[in-house]
This record gives sequence, C-alpha cells and structure tokens, in this order.
Amino acid sequence: MTDEKIPSELDVFNSEKKETTACENCHQPSPLEHSFCPKCGQKLNNKLSVGILFRNTISNYFSVNEGIMNSLFPLVFKPGFLAIQFINGKRIKYLHPAQFYLSVSVFFFFLFSFKMKEEQTKTDLELNSKFEKRDSLNNLEKKVTDSVAYSNNKIQINDDDNNKKLDSLIAAKAPEEEMLKAMGLTDKDNRLTKLLYTKALKFYKKRGSGILEAFANNIPISFFFLMPLFALFLKLFYYRKGNYVNHLVFTFYFFSFLFVTFTAVLALSYLIEIPNWLVFGLICAVNVHLIIGIMRFYKEKPLRTFLKTSALLSIFAIFIIPITVALIALISLILY
Repeated sequence: MTDEKIPSELDVFNSEKKETTACENCHQPSPLEHSFCPKCGQKLNNKLSVGILFRNTISNYFSVNEGIMNSLFPLVFKPGFLAIQFINGKRIKYLHPAQFYLSVSVFFFFLFSFKMKEEQTKTDLELNSKFEKRDSLNNLEKKVTDSVAYSNNKIQINDDDNNKKLDSLIAAKAPEEEMLKAMGLTDKDNRLTKLLYTKALKFYKKRGSGILEAFANNIPISFFFLMPLFALFLKLFYYRKGNYVNHLVFTFYFFSFLFVTFTAVLALSYLIEIPNWLVFGLICAVNVHLIIGIMRFYKEKPLRTFLKTSALLSIFAIFIIPITVALIALISLILY
C-alpha cells in the first residue's frame, strides 16, 4: 500500500478556486483556460491600457466598414438580396439594416449640412434683396405722397398698409403685443395662433435669415416617421408575407439605398451642375430598384408587383410626403 494522502474538501475547494477567475463585468466565475466570460462575453483578464482602448475602437470601426463594403454592392445592384439574407438568418457578413441606415444617413446629412450652408447664404441674400427693394419702394412712395400732401397743404396717412405700420412699430421699438396686433392677431386667438404670429414676426424682423436651415434640420427626424409608415403600407399590401418586422427590414435596406443614391448625387453636385435628365433618370432607377426588390423579397409576379408598387408610391407622393413637408415647415416655424 502506498501512503497517498486523500484530499480534504477544503483542499478541493482551494484547488477549484485557483483554477477559476471572476469576470470583472458580471462577476461570473470562469475556468482559467477560458478567454471570454461564458455569461456576458467580455474578455477575461482584460486590463485596461491605451493599446486596448484604441485597439477596440479601431476594430469596431473596421468591423462596421467591412460590413458596409460587403453590403454596398448587393444593396445597389441586387435589390432585395440583403433583406432576404437577413430574414434567413445570414447576418454576420452583412451590416445590420438599422446600422446600415444610420451609417449612410449620418454621412449624407454631414455632407448635406455644407450644401445647406451655401443655400442658406444664397437664400438670405435673396430675401434681404427683396426686403430692401420693398423698403426702397415704400420710401419712394412716401416721398411722393409727402410732396403731394405738402403741395395741397394736408397730411396723408395710409393706415391700410400693414407692412408700413409694422415697420414703424419695429423702428420705434414698440412692445411686441402692438406689433402682433398690427399683423392681425386678436385677443380671441388661441395660443398656437399667437405662437405662429410670434414666429412670423421674428421671421419678418430677421428678414427670413436662417429659415431654410431650420427646415433642413428637421428633415432627418421626418425619415424616422416615414420609414415605419412605409413598412406599415408594405404590411397592408403584403399582409400574408410575414410579420411587420420583416417589412421593416426591407424598408431599412431600401431607405439605405436611397441615402446612398442621395450621397452620390450630392457629391456629384459639388463637381458639376446636375442636369434635369439625370435627375429624372435617377428617379426612374430608384423606382425600378424598388419594384425589383419587392418582387424578389415577396416572391410575387411582375405585373402584380408593378401595380402594388405604383399604388404605394402614389399614396406617398399624393398624401404622405406633402403632409410630412407641411409638418416639417410648421415645426421649423415653431422652432425658428
């Protein structure tokens, strides 16, 4: 017989304790040979350093960009392909639909902001020119009226011209309430009407400066309302083709394609003036892309797809988009 020591329960406990480590994120004990926590997935023994900080940032950045590069070609040239792949569970190689949309839309609106500043400058100059022209005509009319009044030994005051009266109140730094009444606001009007009059007065005082930029700042928000509506109408047209989320996946990828197209046109506009025939061709290409994508995604015959897509686009062109533009204009005026 050999004198082999039988390990006690305490020795076994200490041995197991030495062979495990706790995750710093969720405190789940894990075997030492594991590199990542089985519960939360965080790397074990991941001591923070400058290298780790930048390595994680760069790896995440290139991971997104790799997904965009893998997804960009099929998005543009294979309509409906990415949505089909995502619904079928193939989601690692290609960029997530919501992430794809956010990436391309943020890049587009970044470029769009520079273009908006140029257009805002042109609009401000044009509005100021019109206001100055109106002011000069009013001054000329006032001089003629004064000379006629002087020659007839009587004073003529035109109270019907609200613009002149409002200009006089602004020049005299009158209370805002008097200016609003000169514009037509009454005591019976509600708060919303008073708010709109107040913003209109501000617009008049500033000669319209910055109104275009205020309108453009609300465009990104409008797309977050248009996309769910677009997916909802797809659900209504194809109510037997899966849950609402499936239609939303298709919508995310289609709107991503729209922003890729918008970005290409915007970048080209910095180089050349976009001709009308090219704009018309791009509109036709977008419609064809949508029809092919819907036909592939929903596996429907071409004629039925064409009729349903035409009805969908007509609803948006006649009702949804004009209402959205009106709401953006109203919100822009309120926030102006």
